[in-house]
Amino acid sequence: MRRKAYCSPAKGIAAGMIGGLFASWVMSEFQAGMARAASKLKQQRADGGWSVELARREAEQSSESSEPATVKVAVAIAENVFHQELPDDYKQRAGDLVHYVFGVATGGLYGLAAELSPAVETASGALFGAALWLVSDETMVPLLGFSKGPREYPVSAHVSALAAHLVYAIATETTRRFLRQGYLAR
Repeated sequence: MRRKAYCSPAKGIAAGMIGGLFASWVMSEFQAGMARAASKLKQQRADGGWSVELARREAEQSSESSEPATVKVAVAIAENVFHQELPDDYKQRAGDLVHYVFGVATGGLYGLAAELSPAVETASGALFGAALWLVSDETMVPLLGFSKGPREYPVSAHVSALAAHLVYAIATETTRRFLRQGYLAR
C-alpha cells in the first residue's frame, strides 16, 4: 500500500460528501435505467407469448414493493420526529431527500476513511460499495422494518441493488479522488 503524502481529514470528508452527492444522482439514474430496461424486457416477454399468469404474478410482486425504503424512512421521520403525517404529494420528494442525505453522509465517511487509509480505496471504491450494500440494504433496512427480509426477494433484486451500490461507490471514489488531486489538493 502506498502511503499518503498529505492527510487532511476535513478535506477528505468534504471531497467524499461532494462525491456522495454526485454519486447519489448517478445511482438514481442507473436505477431508473435498470427499471426502464426491466420494463422493456417484461414487455418483450409479454409480446413473445409469455403467459398472462406470469404477467399477473410480476405485477403483484411489483405492487407489493411499490413504496421504496427511502420513502418509508421519510414517513417514519415525519411521524416520529416532527409528529406530522407526510402528505402523499411529498412522499417521493422526501424519499429522494433521504436518498441524497444518506449518500452525502456515507460519502463523507468514505472520504474520511480513504484519507486515513489507502486500503479503503481498493478496487476504486467497489469494496466500499459492496460493504455498504451488505450493511444497509441487506441488513439494516430489513432489521428496521423498512423492507421485507432478504430471503423474500428474488436473486435478481439483490444483484440489481448490489450493482447500484457499486455504481454509487465507484462514482464517489472517482469524484473524491478528482477533488483531492485538484481543487482540494493540499
